[in-house]
Amino acid sequence: MPSAQLTAAEVTGTMTIRKFSYYSYGAAELGDLSGRTAMVLTIKGGPTSIRDDMDADDGEAVFQLVEGEGEGVVVLNGEVTGFAADGATLVVTDEAEGELTIAILDAMTGLLPAGDYQYDIKMLMDDGTSLVREAGRVKILAGTTKRVV
Repeated sequence: MPSAQLTAAEVTGTMTIRKFSYYSYGAAELGDLSGRTAMVLTIKGGPTSIRDDMDADDGEAVFQLVEGEGEGVVVLNGEVTGFAADGATLVVTDEAEGELTIAILDAMTGLLPAGDYQYDIKMLMDDGTSLVREAGRVKILAGTTKRVV
């Protein structure tokens, strides 16, 4: 069964990530998240329409983060990583209410290229189907202070 298409109401706001700074994002009202095998955050594309570049292979993503033990950052700047849980987490905080938290550490945000991108948060189901629960734009800003000397 193909994944459902997003309605205009499901295309939400903008995540703003500043390089070399801790980033936390809380998503709420995503619907019932039970029956999933994982939640996945993917950032890719460019500054054009929300649906442009979404057909690019996930291995070409700027960033992909997967929920679960032993998971974590699986793609960084178009390369499959070995980071596992280091540098970022995606944790479902309330399965029934559809709430989750994404956290990305300073060192990991420093590896992301500045620019305008697109994101989605997808739920992978036990039966092999998937459903995009939220989507929008991501703005990654260049950091001013990289470290204190």
